[in-house]
Amino acid sequence: MSVRLRQWKTQEGKVQEAWWVDVKYQHPSGRVERIRKASPIKTRRGAEEYERQIRHALLTGTFGKENSAGRIPTLGEFVPRFLTYSENNNKHSSVVTKRQILDDHLIPMFGNTPLDAIGPAEIEDFKAAMRKKPSGARARKEAPTRAALLKRRGSGGVKLLSLKSINNVLTVLHKLLALAQEQGVLQHVPRVKLFKTDKPAFDFLSFEEAERMINAAEPEWRTLILVALKTGCGLES
Repeated sequence: MSVRLRQWKTQEGKVQEAWWVDVKYQHPSGRVERIRKASPIKTRRGAEEYERQIRHALLTGTFGKENSAGRIPTLGEFVPRFLTYSENNNKHSSVVTKRQILDDHLIPMFGNTPLDAIGPAEIEDFKAAMRKKPSGARARKEAPTRAALLKRRGSGGVKLLSLKSINNVLTVLHKLLALAQEQGVLQHVPRVKLFKTDKPAFDFLSFEEAERMINAAEPEWRTLILVALKTGCGLES
């Protein structure tokens, strides 16, 4: 990768810095073209992704054309910038979650869609599709409780994504679109309406489940688990 960090001083003596890409490309005619540009994303990873985009545009003959035409990037093209921003401003666990949501839900649906083409109607269609999507989570218990079985009624026995999980996906979509507006890519961010969710009902352990939990616990945790089960103490206690 031909990227490097450049530093310079302004007339006022203030130090400025930016990541630059330096690309040399030989056209089929034999002509060599050199392109040196400052990366719009001010990190090494962002500059490397920007270099890849330039090389791809050169190979396809679109370099310089899409920018002059004011082309809006697709969601898939904007994802590297969104992840770079997330890595700089969020916890690692949050970045991992966002990456998973992008890979599992948003990119398959909107990856090839220009950001300005994602409007209220498209978002509502996406919400409708998500409500029919099976959950990828594995069952935590060998025998589901009656409450869990009631939740599955009407879905053919297949556990669907919860509204809370769908809201998490919609939140990531909104944050991505809001960042695009912040960086000057979008003029307007469509409203993303979340689902109203009920407070989850308590799913108490059965006597058999509690017994299995005690037997499976490590010795140093067994007393703590036993006290919690018998007294109902919370984490604060």
